[in-house]
Amino acid sequence: MRWLAMAALGLIGVAHAAPRTPCDSCESCTEALAKPGANVELKGPLTATSGGACVTIAGDGATFNAIGHPIQVADTAVAIRGADVLLRQPDITQAKVGVQITGARATVFG
Repeated sequence: MRWLAMAALGLIGVAHAAPRTPCDSCESCTEALAKPGANVELKGPLTATSGGACVTIAGDGATFNAIGHPIQVADTAVAIRGADVLLRQPDITQAKVGVQITGARATVFG
């Protein structure tokens, strides 16, 4: 009964991790990370061939697991637009801007 009361008050949370969606290009990563709560894993190095951000994270609560794969761009590597975003282990090289956060709360682990 006490557990039920604590759950009703929001004192006990149950984590529901979304399955990881693989991505292997700036476009496929950006598309997957547009969804709220997305859990996306980079499967290899990324190289941007056009201006702007290589990967944009727009989904609130999204997680991008870069796992140390290189993201090589001339402009912006990762643009964060969603709130409560988690960026894990990005290896950003040759970028004017590594991670750009615009109007969002974000947690970035390097």
